Amino acid sequence: MKWFLTTFFFLVFLTAAHSAFAASDSKTCKFETGDIGTVIGHGETRNQAYGDAIEKCYMKREALFERARAHVVDVERGQDLIDSCSEMKCS
Repeated sequence: MKWFLTTFFFLVFLTAAHSAFAASDSKTCKFETGDIGTVIGHGETRNQAYGDAIEKCYMKREALFERARAHVVDVERGQDLIDSCSEMKCS
């Protein structure tokens, strides 16, 4: 009986540990924009995924701006790009 209870609790612990680690899979944040298309961010938490999506959005918009205007983004324009990306909501 002692062996049975030990095995039973070990299996319960193993199942609970597996569920905890499986639940820690990466989260995603996805939003659509009219100028650069779909942006998808990944992270361990929803906030990290949102931050990653904002960073990717900024990088894409910066590249689009520099390609279209043939000069580097200045500080003021960079702030505008960050603001426009941070206003997006994850779906």
